[in-house]
Amino acid sequence: MADFYFTMNRDEPLRKLMIAFCERRKLGDYRSLRYHLNGDRIRGHQTPNELELENDDVIDAWIEQMGGAGFSWS
Repeated sequence: MADFYFTMNRDEPLRKLMIAFCERRKLGDYRSLRYHLNGDRIRGHQTPNELELENDDVIDAWIEQMGGAGFSWS
């Protein structure tokens, strides 16, 4: 996927970013993805100040998948 750049105030919840990302990518509800910064999961209520984000930091977005019964190989 191509890069996504977003500018926001440092004290705004990251939910704003997450919603905009999903709308632009036509991914549906922002809560259907998991968001990570340097391997740590982040939540929509957190702010850039809270996470000490800097310009050019990268947030990864992953489609959340629920596990299934799995397979049994014999």
